[in-house]
Amino acid sequence: MNRLNIRGRLTSINVQKVVWCADEPGLACERIDAGRHFSGTLPEMLLRHTAMETDAIDADFAQLAQWAPRIIYALIVLGIA
Repeated sequence: MNRLNIRGRLTSINVQKVVWCADEPGLACERIDAGRHFSGTLPEMLLRHTAMETDAIDADFAQLAQWAPRIIYALIVLGIA
């Protein structure tokens, strides 16, 4: 099962709510300090964001690659019928 990554300072009320909601059912989570001086410089933040988006796009492409043959087959079958 995937771990839940929570980004934010524990002093933030919104982060406290999310951590509490994750702890109630016993979800595995990891909290990473973010915001203010934890975020780093703008170029570092942009690199992190780019890396996260690249991972998300790669995951979406992998899922599409798994489903594409099935969808094409279904379209061919429906076209013949």
